[in-house]
Amino acid sequence: MYSALSKLKKNGTNFQLYTIIKKYEANLLKEDKASGLSEKEKGMQEIDLYFSKSSEIDQFLTKDSSFGIIKINHLPPSCKMSIRKDHTAQMLSTEMVNSVVISKGPVTVQDPEHAVINTVKKRGSVASMEFVKHIKTYSLATKYENIDDANFSNAVILPSGDIIITDCAEQGGILVFDKNGFLKSEIKNLGRAHCACLVDNKHLAFSFPKNENVKLVSIDHMKLLNTFKLGSTCVGLASAQGNIVVCTRPSSIFVIDTSNGNILKEMDLHLNNITHVQFYQTHMLITQVNSNIIWCFDKYGNEEKKFDFGNKDFRNLCVDKYGNIFVSEVDSNKIYVLSFTSGKTKVLLNENNGLEQPKAIAYNEKSDSIVIVGMNGIFSAIFDIIYE
Repeated sequence: MYSALSKLKKNGTNFQLYTIIKKYEANLLKEDKASGLSEKEKGMQEIDLYFSKSSEIDQFLTKDSSFGIIKINHLPPSCKMSIRKDHTAQMLSTEMVNSVVISKGPVTVQDPEHAVINTVKKRGSVASMEFVKHIKTYSLATKYENIDDANFSNAVILPSGDIIITDCAEQGGILVFDKNGFLKSEIKNLGRAHCACLVDNKHLAFSFPKNENVKLVSIDHMKLLNTFKLGSTCVGLASAQGNIVVCTRPSSIFVIDTSNGNILKEMDLHLNNITHVQFYQTHMLITQVNSNIIWCFDKYGNEEKKFDFGNKDFRNLCVDKYGNIFVSEVDSNKIYVLSFTSGKTKVLLNENNGLEQPKAIAYNEKSDSIVIVGMNGIFSAIFDIIYE
């Protein structure tokens, strides 16, 4: 022990030396009653151990030193914190990403050279949207005798950056575009899907209203893995904890276990013609056909709040990682951002930005961008979100 202590004195820091010495001191002063009882319970022989303090240890042991007081060779730099007289401390609102941790005791800097200052970042408030590139849906829309017969209804961003767009018109199918907006493939064998959602990094789900079912598909080869028959008109889709959440008309929500197809939950929302569903945290956001309301329910189907847009329209929506809700209005040719907490809305895009019947809308978390697809395919594009 003498050799180890000598090495520690030579190479260790004051704090390391202090810690070891205090440990030795505590062991020497501590009674061994608990230890003795424990050994007897195990049927082991009880022996008495005696320790003697060497002069090297004894010179460091004190009876009047309090824990936490350390003498060091170099004083740390001092710092002063003050609040300007014309400013007051503010409670952080829910518009902040990180919360402030308040200590109940004095704050000390243990290692000034490696101290990390944690800054509080403001939650991303949306300032505007900036055009990036077109998605080439127009050439597909021209195959219809009347371009208004096209019905590009939903979009999903894959982990690779590819874009899935569903076309539920008579000659429609599932379209795969690359991240640059060029068509890669057109899938017809699965049918005319209405909506799609990303279940996890390997699986997609598609809804088929006329067939009254939902299909689970592998992303790699777009191979059909399972078909879930619900017996009612299946429209909007979302995923929750690896399960598929399905809107069925007129007003029901089903939660399907993808591993076995069992229906985990069914909720009647008592609405008319529900269409799309998205989640923000545990809140379920629902849109209806030709309505002025976006509804919010909890996970049990209880109404929490509603957002009134004043005008009736056909709306789709998506939510970014900061909780901003992006809403497309097909008839009004507008894209809104909606605050979940305050209910305030702001128009981000309109006809002046080239929008025509914006229906499908999807958020790309990796690039903080939005995919917008016109129902008739005339205008489809990717926009970057510009945060304040």
